[in-house]
Amino acid sequence: MVERKILPTNRRDHILALLDEYGTVSVSQLAKEMAVSAITIRRDIALLAEEGKLEQIRGGARRLAVESPARVPANSTIGVLTPSLDFYWPTIIDGANQSADNLGIRLLLQASTFAAQDNIRQLEILLKHSKVDGLFMVPNTEGPHSAELIEKLIQLDLPVVLVERELGPRSTDGQVFESVSTDHRRGAAMAIRHLHGLGHQRVGLITDKEVPSRHAIRRGWEETLSDLQMDTSSPALDTTCLSSSKRSKALVKFLEECMNEDVTAFLIHSDEAALLALEVLEARGYEVPRDVSIVAYDDELARLARPALTAIAPPKEEIGAAAIEVLAKRFISPNSAQRQVRLQPRLVVRNSTAAPRAGSSAADQPEAD
Repeated sequence: MVERKILPTNRRDHILALLDEYGTVSVSQLAKEMAVSAITIRRDIALLAEEGKLEQIRGGARRLAVESPARVPANSTIGVLTPSLDFYWPTIIDGANQSADNLGIRLLLQASTFAAQDNIRQLEILLKHSKVDGLFMVPNTEGPHSAELIEKLIQLDLPVVLVERELGPRSTDGQVFESVSTDHRRGAAMAIRHLHGLGHQRVGLITDKEVPSRHAIRRGWEETLSDLQMDTSSPALDTTCLSSSKRSKALVKFLEECMNEDVTAFLIHSDEAALLALEVLEARGYEVPRDVSIVAYDDELARLARPALTAIAPPKEEIGAAAIEVLAKRFISPNSAQRQVRLQPRLVVRNSTAAPRAGSSAADQPEAD
């Protein structure tokens, strides 16, 4: 394929188009895609920021907030219901708080769990004791009582934005819930493309969190293996159907089988499972990344491992901010088109990925003493 130089105006139009689709873009990804230097991309972003067309952030750019604070109705309040106040969610809440402050919106935080029945109970408490104009929700959309929860949300006379969750049409008129989520399918594809670029062909997948994103991660893994003509028979393990007492045993067994079947790399969701896999592999005499590479998914704990784990990092702060902006738009324009926003994650390369050793297979590696 002949490489063509993209003219500056076309580059800037392309940057704005990507922002419309994904919400955020990174300098490194844009430079690679358009075959120009990072300095050139930074200049383009700076110029577009001066023209008021985007917001320049560290390492890239972000789509502008939907409206200015002055246009949001005074004393607007958003109820925030999240499944946890630790791991993953605090950064999302920080982004939501910052956006709400900028827009003059008050947030009321109500912690819940990952169970739909608890989501219902906490939602009822929030609505009984507080007057809110909209809801920032992270509902359980798959487990017991999920249908009941979704029906309650449909019946509310309030705008609702789903965060890191998506639902299709739930009524005869095709109405859907507005949502803001990470493009987890693309995140998995980024991980596999990184490993493919290093020379890996057989990449195992592990998912251990009972959250909807695991389905998109698996689709991205499957599609990218096929697109790149890698080994589509690469093994996968989903431990979410197992009890907590059986998950560790299943992971150990799966890793042992993979290392005897020439698997040279793994994509692992989540960070906790990736850290456990690292421990299991090293206890059996395998060295990461000399003998096997690991890409973690979530990037909450990955940098703390030794070696520090290459990871897919969802844009958590931007997710929180964008969700508030979607609700702000709904306050301002109640009849505007509904939106489902997907933001692109980042690949953070650290020390757990490298080219597979030439002329060797995973099955040839030593057993632990």
